[in-house]
Amino acid sequence: MSTTPTANPRAPMNRWVRILIAVIVLAIGLLVVRQVSHLRQDEQAASAPKPNVGAKSTATSNNNEYVEYKSTTQQWGPMISTWTVPPKPAVNNGQFIAFWPAFNSSVSVLQPVLAWESSDEQWKIASWDCCHKKPYNSTRIIVNDGDAIMGTITPQCELGEIDCQDWTITTTNVTTGESSTFDTTTDEESLKSLMPAFLETQTQTSCDDLPANTGVTFITHAFDNNEEEINPEWVSTHDAHDRSGPVEGLDCDWSQDVSGSEFTLGYDSGSEEVPNFLLTGSPAQLSLEPGSSVSFPVNLVSQYGFSGSATLDIYGLPDGVTATFSEDPITTDSTVTLTASPEATTGTAYIAVHGTSSDSLHAAEPMMLTVE
Repeated sequence: MSTTPTANPRAPMNRWVRILIAVIVLAIGLLVVRQVSHLRQDEQAASAPKPNVGAKSTATSNNNEYVEYKSTTQQWGPMISTWTVPPKPAVNNGQFIAFWPAFNSSVSVLQPVLAWESSDEQWKIASWDCCHKKPYNSTRIIVNDGDAIMGTITPQCELGEIDCQDWTITTTNVTTGESSTFDTTTDEESLKSLMPAFLETQTQTSCDDLPANTGVTFITHAFDNNEEEINPEWVSTHDAHDRSGPVEGLDCDWSQDVSGSEFTLGYDSGSEEVPNFLLTGSPAQLSLEPGSSVSFPVNLVSQYGFSGSATLDIYGLPDGVTATFSEDPITTDSTVTLTASPEATTGTAYIAVHGTSSDSLHAAEPMMLTVE
């Protein structure tokens, strides 16, 4: 008599238990591998060199140095400024470098800008209302080391108007005559500060990311809404930040020197001083009647061992106004005489005394000229 095998009801249960145990063992193994990987990463991070914040080279940060006057009651008028394009940085680490003067509100920065862009290693000028609305800048124009730049920020309102909202920003290469203009409105926001000189860096990793010289001098004149020159008490600042907020930043021997209308932003880029010159001594503004003449001085000031002379010209003269010079080329000082014909164009013009040395260095000094 045959016997039929009896099924074991526990067999399926035992199989599922074995599968469950295998899954648990696999999961524990993956967790162990992951933890070991994290431990190795932590060990590598602990043994890696730490960035030395405040040394000559450090982690990426944005460093700014500038001169500023803040006021909630000041009524602003035109600002005119000149400076010279410095040498390009000696290295390209993907940094962004910009020089500009500006008026600020809580949302607007009205600024004629000279910027070095690492993508094509070129200096460029453009005019900005940064950066709460688009478009916020004009066409960029390539400029060369040693070119003289003039920036103007001018209200498009009646003389004496309170809290002017409409502004024109123009950035000009005085050496070539090319300019880029941007018209904007401050959208009911009052301007609250004036910065006659500003050096901005972004994603800076070392001091040799800076231009290959030791500083840039702005000559800046600012006026109120009645076109009276403003001469306030200036505050000088260096600050730095990264994506997390303020940091100590790089120790590049930052300095901000103010002498009258001259604002020099200094730094140590590890490069030698580059000989240059300034043109100074001219008045911030002049009035000239049609059919008459007016004279004023201009001085050549050597910077960093410059020992040459410069040939003079005037940028931006209105039609019917001509210039002569008592000494040209200039080695120390000269007298400029402007003569307006009876048919000279009347109104306000922003002009610049411009000098060119034999080795193609340039400098300029700005002025507001009114023919009336």
